[in-house]
Amino acid sequence: MTFARQHKRWVATVLALVLLAVLGAAALRKSSAQRWQITDLGPTLPLSYAAILNTGAEAALVWQPMNASPPFVYTPLNAQRSASLQPYAEGTPSDWRIVSTARGTLHMVWRERDGRLRSALLTPQGETLRGPVELADTAERDFALVTLADGSARVLWRTASERIASVVLDAEGRPGPVQRHAPRHVQHLAAANNDAGVYLAWAERSAPATLTLRYALLVPGTEGATALAEGATLGTWRLGSDESVRTFALGADATHGYLLLGIMDAHTPHHERVTVLSFPLHAPEHVRRIPLRLAAHPTAPRPLTLGASTVPEAEMRFPTNDAESAPLRWPRPGVGGKDFFAVAVAVWREERWQASIVYFRAGEPLGYEVLNAPPADAAPPTLALRPDGAPILSWGGLVHGETRRYRVLAVP
Repeated sequence: MTFARQHKRWVATVLALVLLAVLGAAALRKSSAQRWQITDLGPTLPLSYAAILNTGAEAALVWQPMNASPPFVYTPLNAQRSASLQPYAEGTPSDWRIVSTARGTLHMVWRERDGRLRSALLTPQGETLRGPVELADTAERDFALVTLADGSARVLWRTASERIASVVLDAEGRPGPVQRHAPRHVQHLAAANNDAGVYLAWAERSAPATLTLRYALLVPGTEGATALAEGATLGTWRLGSDESVRTFALGADATHGYLLLGIMDAHTPHHERVTVLSFPLHAPEHVRRIPLRLAAHPTAPRPLTLGASTVPEAEMRFPTNDAESAPLRWPRPGVGGKDFFAVAVAVWREERWQASIVYFRAGEPLGYEVLNAPPADAAPPTLALRPDGAPILSWGGLVHGETRRYRVLAVP
């Protein structure tokens, strides 16, 4: 009888522990679900780009619904209404960028399928105030559009002769003179901005399989080739015979710049080997190369404080080798960060691609979080940070053979 009683007591203890574990897991799932507010906006074009506009007055998403005419929709994050945007009349462009101005209007720049670069000034209600305006007869796909403090915007692009060109659009949407900058043999181009000015990174072809990575700051009143000639070298990068650059993107916080370099191998075309080159904005010679690795399986989460915001369930463990790492693709810099920098990237976990956010401060990776629903396997993620540091995320997820656009807000 004594043995029977002990056995029953042991079984009861085990059942109690199992019950506590189940309840704890359920509470964790409930907490995780309350962390994000996920909205399904409807069918979208596969692999389509979306832009998050984040001003003091209103935050909104500009995206491309499936079979929509006009092809773009402006959807505020805090309202149900949407407005169609149609800055031109020649079909869907091959690439496009859009930013909001201090006046609440929108600068939109797009590349026609024949290579022409054009712009328009729009209202959030879809009215065209100016445009379309032709900026260049030929531009490569990786052009950049960044806002300036006075409500204007700067457009930068690569020309057919492998040089860098730029133009400033004033607050009325009128382009100034085109600047031709000094570098030649430019293969990739990216730009970012903060209160100090426009940061520019580019890759010059210095040998058949070698790229020289360069960086410069364009400040107001420092125009033309001289500004880029006084830039810094971030180092060189040698590509293997089966490798190519898929991602070349630049971001910044208050103190550091972050160049995202995603390398694709022909043998694994759905993955990218991602490296973050972090450097002090005013001392770019002190550059660090950080291989971006996320754990293949979930690790223990902890709260991560980032300025005025807190990530309740951040994973802090960054693997040190590829064997423990998950495949990545589509790293994209978050915009709007000051106290810290964030990268959106798709990570392969649980047999599907999931959206994740990696946080950096002072040039160092601090932690990351992975959204466990919905899937993020049909379009690159887009990320912006609100003034309080809370993230806004969007991506296209493939559900039952249909790509749907998701909008995700972090909630307190």
